[in-house]
Amino acid sequence: MIIVGAVWSAVRLLQGRRRSAAAGPAAIPAGRLAAANLVIAAGTLVLSAGGILNSTLDAMNAFAVSLVVGIAVIFAGFLLASGGVARTDEPRARASLGTGTLPERPAQELAGDVVR
Repeated sequence: MIIVGAVWSAVRLLQGRRRSAAAGPAAIPAGRLAAANLVIAAGTLVLSAGGILNSTLDAMNAFAVSLVVGIAVIFAGFLLASGGVARTDEPRARASLGTGTLPERPAQELAGDVVR
């Protein structure tokens, strides 16, 4: 049912039909909403395929992987539909993860981190 609804909604958006007046002004283009609906439908197909793998082939690892992938695809569709993450003009602090360096901290702070 989700797949049919998502595809139907995407087709309506691509045909140029307007959203209801209750939805407010169209800040997100119809093409982007249609793509989001199709991505969500694809995610449900991935989840369904995982269920079939588990029930017919008893492949539990494939089922677990398909759950992670399917949920990630559906989440990507929701992000696409919501317009993405709001950006700010403030610079973000750089994370030291993966850079091989530790953030600079005063020696007094570091002394408390020592495990004895």
